Amino acid sequence: MLVDITQDNNSEAIKRSLKTLLLSAVILISAASQFAYSYVYKCDAGDTSCVTNYNKNAIEENQAVQKYNLVRIVMPGRTTPEMARIKSSARWLGNFYNTASQGQLRLRLNKAVTKEVEEGTCKQAKNEANTVDSSGTLFSIRV
Repeated sequence: MLVDITQDNNSEAIKRSLKTLLLSAVILISAASQFAYSYVYKCDAGDTSCVTNYNKNAIEENQAVQKYNLVRIVMPGRTTPEMARIKSSARWLGNFYNTASQGQLRLRLNKAVTKEVEEGTCKQAKNEANTVDSSGTLFSIRV
């Protein structure tokens, strides 16, 4: 009889703990989703419950996505990582910026180019790589 009561108490305690854990997870997820994109809003005319956004530097919803270029430089006698590895590193960087800015900066690959240059110094290779069109992009990564 005592064993049955103890087992019932343990199962009830486990159920309460799971309910508390689930409730906490729901609260955290809903709070995170509210704050993730709270900078993107505009008040409708006549909406008295809306707080006006006075942040002059607020990023509009479609302006948060910025493009970048990848330029892989190939020089005779030197080794360069494969484009797949460079793209993987760039995706990691993009995810980092997205997280660090709380969604205010999202990066998207514009184009990936492999540029073959003549043998020379790194400075000469960089100058040749700079000839790749980068108009409309936030930055270019040259490897």
